[in-house]
Amino acid sequence: MQALTSPNTGVRFAGALAQRLWIGLVLTVVVAAGALFLFVRPAASWRHAYVATQVVRIIADVGSASSSYDAYLADEEANGLAREMANGAFFSSVAFDDTITNTLQAQHSVLVSRFGADVPASVSASDIAAAFSAADSGDVVRVACRWSGAAGANALLSAAIDVLTGSDDLRTLNPPNAGIETPDEARATPVGAVTAAQLDSSAQDAAQQDLLTRTVLSALFGLAGVVLLAGLSFRSAAARMPASTLP
Repeated sequence: MQALTSPNTGVRFAGALAQRLWIGLVLTVVVAAGALFLFVRPAASWRHAYVATQVVRIIADVGSASSSYDAYLADEEANGLAREMANGAFFSSVAFDDTITNTLQAQHSVLVSRFGADVPASVSASDIAAAFSAADSGDVVRVACRWSGAAGANALLSAAIDVLTGSDDLRTLNPPNAGIETPDEARATPVGAVTAAQLDSSAQDAAQQDLLTRTVLSALFGLAGVVLLAGLSFRSAAARMPASTLP
């Protein structure tokens, strides 16, 4: 038995394979280009994530300043308030949110002149709680405000620092202690200068990681498409081959 094939079979197979490989390549490029567009477009979320920060120190006055035990209690009180600020208790309290809103409204024209026209006129309690975060180290707290624009981040942080440093007793801003009356005091004082709002590096890193993931997935998708289309090309070419004939 002798297998007879057309001399054009190889050419047809190569042409069909090239056509399908081209389709796979185009699909890969389209997916990768879509991922790149999502990253660089002006509306990309990482382009609208600004963070402004300010360090404050918590100072508590308990009893006599000359008593070592009272000094110990004051340190514990300050450290405890710093921890509560870091876990978000202050920023989610009604007292803090209301005071921030009132301060923002009262200072709006001044804040606009300092930071720009994008300063929000008012913010909701949920937005305030989501915007602020803190990290503590002893009685020192790094307060951060994350907002969609630099002006808003700077203005909200400014209002928050005014609230924290202007309070006679920070414990009135803390939910478990709201309305407490005590001769002791706990206040905040700024340490160093404000770090003006800049793009959130963590959001940018996450966006870059997402771009890398999408690019890798598009490459894998393209490779899988190439393998599938190559197999289809082979089967298509084989189906067109003439059948074997007897001599």
